[in-house]
Amino acid sequence: MNISWKCFLPNLLSFLRRELKKLETGGEATSSVNSPESVKSTCTVLAAQLADKVTTLLYILSQPEKPEVEVVGPILDEIEIFATKLIYAFYSLPKDSGLTLRKQYHQDVLRVIEDLIGVLEALEKLEYVDQSSLRIVDCLTKSCNDIQRSPENNLDAVCRMVEAEESLVLDALEEVTMAFDEATQPCDETEMIWNSEEMEIVPSGIGLIKTARCLLKKIRSSLKSNGKCSSEKEVTQLDNIATNVTKFSLVIDDFVTTLYPPVNESTCIQTSNNVLNLVSSTLELVKDGHFMKEEDSNWHSFLVKALEHNHKKLLESTTAVTGKLTDLQLS
Repeated sequence: MNISWKCFLPNLLSFLRRELKKLETGGEATSSVNSPESVKSTCTVLAAQLADKVTTLLYILSQPEKPEVEVVGPILDEIEIFATKLIYAFYSLPKDSGLTLRKQYHQDVLRVIEDLIGVLEALEKLEYVDQSSLRIVDCLTKSCNDIQRSPENNLDAVCRMVEAEESLVLDALEEVTMAFDEATQPCDETEMIWNSEEMEIVPSGIGLIKTARCLLKKIRSSLKSNGKCSSEKEVTQLDNIATNVTKFSLVIDDFVTTLYPPVNESTCIQTSNNVLNLVSSTLELVKDGHFMKEEDSNWHSFLVKALEHNHKKLLESTTAVTGKLTDLQLS
């Protein structure tokens, strides 16, 4: 293989790394009248062109004939152009389109540029490019295809975020519920063994998690039915909700961990308080949301009561266990 075409790679890689460094900081949003939908359309086209051009490059380099510099050079130039246009298409996303949407586009475009650099770095190291080398473009192709599935607007971005967090919370809920159910089956061999006092704590803990999951489910449903992002107020409300919602899975995971034996009552109370505070603040946040209709007040009131009830039961059960332990120590 004629390696003279590689003389183009250092400059291209240097340029892309500089752009990547700027992109990692979030970049500067340019003054733009583009709609989020038009930005997505532009990014989708550019990402597809970029993936196609890199695939073409790999195909040419893998042929038995030595590639001519005159052929490879222009392709690398086009790769640079498409990558640059993609980055600046992201920068053209209007500032008022929403932080959640911008964050998602930032992640998607960042991944494309990182994968592109990865492909070019791999090419730079390869002594020979053959058919087996074509797979190095797979990650880039996937990240470029993901651009096509990016959110349409801030409402879409927030709905996806809520759905993702709900799924993670549901996974945690199902895991601890299954473990507890198995442990309560007679003569069932299980690694999870709660003592009789701990058995009193877990159900109210599960109830607390169910309340959190139900809230996410209701928020997602209301957003999909009545959510909007046509005004600054609506966009800001959505971003504020997203800020809270992104904390759910981590807070729930921390709490679930404290429900497994051996249960440390003080740690369990502490993590349950974190769940209480997060769910309470989210309930307060959505109460006056533009997407909340009159009938939504019913589930909102129910979840407020369910949250208080389950947390109170948890405190009572953990306090009871602590009291028994104290009595044992004093006796």
